[in-house]
Amino acid sequence: CQYFYDCTNCGVLLKPKKGDCCVFCSYGTIPCPPIQKEKRVVMDKIRKPRQWGWLILFTSSATLVCCVLPIVLVSLGMGAIVASLYGNLPFLTFLGIHKLWTFGITAFILAMAACALYRPNRTCPADPELAKACTSAHKWNSHLFWISILLWGISFFAAYLLLPVTRWLGL
Repeated sequence: CQYFYDCTNCGVLLKPKKGDCCVFCSYGTIPCPPIQKEKRVVMDKIRKPRQWGWLILFTSSATLVCCVLPIVLVSLGMGAIVASLYGNLPFLTFLGIHKLWTFGITAFILAMAACALYRPNRTCPADPELAKACTSAHKWNSHLFWISILLWGISFFAAYLLLPVTRWLGL
């Protein structure tokens, strides 16, 4: 524990508040390592990282299902399958009709995920075990995020740019 801290910014000597063991517990965003080990409170402070990853993957997959899958199936001569899917799964029709909203909402979710994943001053706990879990979760989320960005980009291209590009190229 660190009992006193001389702030290099303002020059004030920080002391623990009444009831706290050190300056980490009084002024930090998470308690000191001994308290972390004792109470295991850091795990409560770490957001469920994989939930973000799966949410962004799911939302970008919605754009893929709404816009890319039908184009690919029809291009392969499987229009009957597309008609059957749209007949049996009404949410596909809803996503297709409201693709502007679908893409807008998913872009917003991806932007919020980027802010959460790559925020400044992101730190992991001091405890080695928790730091390893935090780093692993961040790596997982980063991979899922970039896969989601790729899926969203493919979907955006198929929904909005493919037809104008093919017309421009004369195909």
